Amino acid sequence: MEVDIYVADDFSRFTQIGNARIPGRVTDVSVAELTGGGVPDILFHLDSGELKWLDVVSIEDRKAKQVFWYGASEIEVSTGPKPTILAKSRLANTVEQFAWNSKSKKFDKIRQYTWHEGQ
Repeated sequence: MEVDIYVADDFSRFTQIGNARIPGRVTDVSVAELTGGGVPDILFHLDSGELKWLDVVSIEDRKAKQVFWYGASEIEVSTGPKPTILAKSRLANTVEQFAWNSKSKKFDKIRQYTWHEGQ
């Protein structure tokens, strides 16, 4: 599936600012401030059987850009003081934590640890 992203210029006109390829069945669409751009990012949650996917589209300077795409057994988004994404993998028994790097303009893996110690 491909989605078009529009911004409202006024109450009667919309301008397309980008699009995103979403390969899978979308289970939820939400917004959250993960990249600190002053405009909430669009989060597409997808389900492909055993894997849950998260696709993050950031809007900056009236342009939409996919900035994160990742799949794991479980994916959680935390919007606390330092927004993070947790990707939990049952098969690898790991949790990976990602956070936005404003200098490189991408999500970096900031931590990885064992999900279920001793199991």
